[in-house]
This record gives sequence, C-alpha cells and structure tokens, in this order.
Amino acid sequence: MIEVTNINELLVADLIDELTSAKKDKKMCYCDVCVTDIMTITLNNLKPRYVASPLTETFFKPSATKKEQANLIRAVFENAVQKVKKSPRH
Repeated sequence: MIEVTNINELLVADLIDELTSAKKDKKMCYCDVCVTDIMTITLNNLKPRYVASPLTETFFKPSATKKEQANLIRAVFENAVQKVKKSPRH
C-alpha cells in the first residue's frame, strides 16, 4: 500500500511546536488536552491536502499558492488557539 500524508497535519504540527516552545501567553494552558484540541480544531477546519511524500508538495503548488495556504492555516490555527483559550475542556 502506498503511504500518503496530509501535508496540513505536518504544517499544523510545526505551529503547535512554535506555540508550545515559546509559551509566551501566560493566560494560555499548554497541557496535552488543550494542545490536542487546538490541533484537531485546526485540522477539522482545513481541507485535507494529501501527498505521497511531503517533498512532492513543491511540485504541485506555485509559491504564491503556498504562501496563501500558509496564511490560511495560520489564521485557522489562531482561531483555534483563541477558542481553546476561551473555553478549555478541563
């Protein structure tokens, strides 16, 4: 079976790493539940983008489209952060 990857999952994971390593917002909870909620809310609000390999993504999208997609992912991610920050599940 050919393995495929949702490239958005990798990009959101990078944003999660940035968020949790910086821990700039003292009003934000960084527990596993909140971080997982941020990731799932973000991914559920993005269209999946499957590729056979993350490296093949560069062949399918011109740079302008990649920048637009990155901005969209960041905006959806920031909305998820605010949602979890406002109403954590714990």
